[in-house]
Amino acid sequence: AKVLEGAKSICKTAGIELAGGHSIAAKDPIFGLSVNGIVHPRKIKTNKGAKAEDLIFLTKPLGIGVLATALKRQKIKETDYLNLLDTACRLNQIGAVLGNHEEVHAMTDVTGFGLLGHLIEMAEGAGLSAEIEIERLPLIEGIQDYINQFIFPDNTYRNWNAFNSKTEGVKGMDLVKLCDPQTSGGLLIAVAPENQTWFENTLQAENQVAWEIGKFSEKLDFTVKVS
Repeated sequence: AKVLEGAKSICKTAGIELAGGHSIAAKDPIFGLSVNGIVHPRKIKTNKGAKAEDLIFLTKPLGIGVLATALKRQKIKETDYLNLLDTACRLNQIGAVLGNHEEVHAMTDVTGFGLLGHLIEMAEGAGLSAEIEIERLPLIEGIQDYINQFIFPDNTYRNWNAFNSKTEGVKGMDLVKLCDPQTSGGLLIAVAPENQTWFENTLQAENQVAWEIGKFSEKLDFTVKVS
């Protein structure tokens, strides 16, 4: 009942109806939703439309996987647990707004492949390279303490092993921030630099925060460079 109440509350926030469903007999609790909708073909944003010189924005801080692992290991602090819930339960509603504007060239969400994996998908899909600054990456407060204790998902290393050959400049344990699998992560968005003011004003009007973390360039020897 509590799970269904949570689902209904999120659907209400998103302005959609929760309708239908079926049950599964299984050893472990399983719950999920599928979403059906209609979209105009010209308003579909893919992860392949970025252009050289586009700025890269991220709409949620990183670290959900780190904090979720700390929770599973019963190591998480109360304040960090609340930060985990707040970040993971926040909807990416701004995507529906930005889908209406051609100034946004590409958009994708950061999930299981981490920031690095999904950024590589965007770059390769557009035939480009990307450069980001590690100090610009937004992080959920407190995750560095857990990283220092080697508390992060096992799949972090899986992601790093898959993507490190396409990456330059990653130092030490910075790989955790870049490869941390996110559940309900933020959106990666490509916007032309001449539209930056419009983009930031649009976000402000929707009470949405975003961080500029780098830019796309013409294809170079690397896919993603971290500085």
